[in-house]
Amino acid sequence: MPDADLTWTPGWKLRQMMADKQLSPVELSRHVLERTERYNSELGAFITVFPEVALAGAKAAEQAFMRGEDLGLLHGLPISVKDQIWTKGQRTTLASKLFADFVPDKEAVASERLKAAGATIFAKANMPEFSMARRSLNLLAGEALNPWDPERQRSTGGSSGGSGAATAAGLGPISIGTDGGGSIRIPSAFNGIFGLYPSRGRVPNGAGFYNSLLSGIGPMTRDVRDAATVMQVIAGVRRTVIRSPWSKRHPIIWASLKKASKGCGSRGLRIWAAFSRNRQKSWPSATKRRKCSPQLGCIYDEPGFRLEDPFDALERDTEYSPAQLTAQARRFILRTRICGPGSKSCRQSNSSN
Repeated sequence: MPDADLTWTPGWKLRQMMADKQLSPVELSRHVLERTERYNSELGAFITVFPEVALAGAKAAEQAFMRGEDLGLLHGLPISVKDQIWTKGQRTTLASKLFADFVPDKEAVASERLKAAGATIFAKANMPEFSMARRSLNLLAGEALNPWDPERQRSTGGSSGGSGAATAAGLGPISIGTDGGGSIRIPSAFNGIFGLYPSRGRVPNGAGFYNSLLSGIGPMTRDVRDAATVMQVIAGVRRTVIRSPWSKRHPIIWASLKKASKGCGSRGLRIWAAFSRNRQKSWPSATKRRKCSPQLGCIYDEPGFRLEDPFDALERDTEYSPAQLTAQARRFILRTRICGPGSKSCRQSNSSN
């Protein structure tokens, strides 16, 4: 395939082409790595790249395709994840110098499921330190910048800003972000991509830096079907409740991918477009919003509310307070620097504190 086509082809189609032996996973992986090497230094999309992991995963995927094995939905796809999500054996920094050398000995449930579905996690995406900003800037790796701006002066948003920049710039078809106050939604809007913040517990957090009541893990893609495919993989209850106590137990309901690809996957669904009426300067007109509803076969509703300052509630939230962040940082510093990753005695010490 021409490089341009390979860059912008959706992940689900790349997966199909590899299964049909029209594309080599090694060819795809090399292309993504070459594009990453070319653009990441100016975009700052990734904190860490794992080229050896990418190529090893691609070679294993290619052999599996050649053997005709029954493979996962993401088999052979190189995927990046936000550097807050734990990946076993792969550097995970939370964009902080405090964790510059941290390598988890466990997987987050999402990364575990991505790998089980055949994806290779080839990079960790940039973010603000501890995810605590709407601009993806930190002292460890600099700032993630918006690829749509040729001058590289505009923000990619936060806190999943590296994922937003990577997806928009074609550094892989799919990235995984986290969201607790707009961290998937803001960079998706800034970079013109599709991002989904799932309901709390839809994707179990499991092992990781945070397991808060507000945060969730979700896909950031250029193609809606890619996001739906990722959700098929990473969503669902985690049987080991200790790893994710808020995991949702009721069944997952998705519109059929085949129906969605034909444009009728939303028939009969209700779309809620809730927004603050006193902050709607850039919101499109109601006529334009309602016009598409009959065409899609869905029911459109538009509840409104008044929001004076969206940051007031967040600043007072104890989950994101300086005291809470300091306590989390101390706990992980104790574990990684004194006891070492995975130390049983350290886990006991942390639980007692």
